[in-house]
Amino acid sequence: IYLKKRRYWGETKLEALNLPPASPLRQTFEKSVLSRGQSQLKQYWIKQHYKGYRPPYRVESSKSVLLFVKKVKGALGYIPLSQLDKGVKVIYRGEE
Repeated sequence: IYLKKRRYWGETKLEALNLPPASPLRQTFEKSVLSRGQSQLKQYWIKQHYKGYRPPYRVESSKSVLLFVKKVKGALGYIPLSQLDKGVKVIYRGEE
């Protein structure tokens, strides 16, 4: 989903969200879930740009991720477990 290899879940268009590049949570997510570092992802998205694909939307905070996910069908993101609330569904839980 984050590499745009899967863009739909059934009929629902998926909208992935990223935190800013300097975010420690984003760096952990990229290494542990995507198995890539920032330089590898930068090169990946340069290549994908020529295929018409854009990287996930960037939001400035975990709070922004929560608000977006609650309001937009198909939106997904990552947040610290401590900020999880009942308005969202967990689809994957990484190691703490």
